[in-house]
Amino acid sequence: MNLLRRVKAELSTCQLLIVLVRETQAVVQEAMQAYADAVIFKSSLGTGKGDFVQALQTLSEGGVYLLEEIRQLGAAEAPNLNLPPLIEELTERELEVVAGVARGLTNRSIGSSLGISVETVKTHVVNAKDKLGAADRTQLAVMALLYGLIDPLG
Repeated sequence: MNLLRRVKAELSTCQLLIVLVRETQAVVQEAMQAYADAVIFKSSLGTGKGDFVQALQTLSEGGVYLLEEIRQLGAAEAPNLNLPPLIEELTERELEVVAGVARGLTNRSIGSSLGISVETVKTHVVNAKDKLGAADRTQLAVMALLYGLIDPLG
């Protein structure tokens, strides 16, 4: 995972899809801390759960592909993450938008579900990224999960 962190740091536009062999909290959290844009389990390949093709399609649309099971494991009590304290809390609307990002929704889908414009969604994404110090949508989703700001189920 150190290599993946270095790749993401050097090439921030590079999208990372990680297929995990082990299905443990520690491994999922490590993948999320490497800011993987998509994480699926090897055991889910070919089952229709954690679809590889859907992950690729979501990535091609600029989304984040973290299934509910992955979000749950990633957000669970993480040992020694050493996260710095939040300087500024996210607003309720920013949290709703970030939850949509973590579910892999597009700005259009988030706006439609919340009854706001795509431009307003973009503004909330930018503001939330600034408050969490996230470089992109993936980091935004992962950091919100690791901080426990959003419900991994929703």
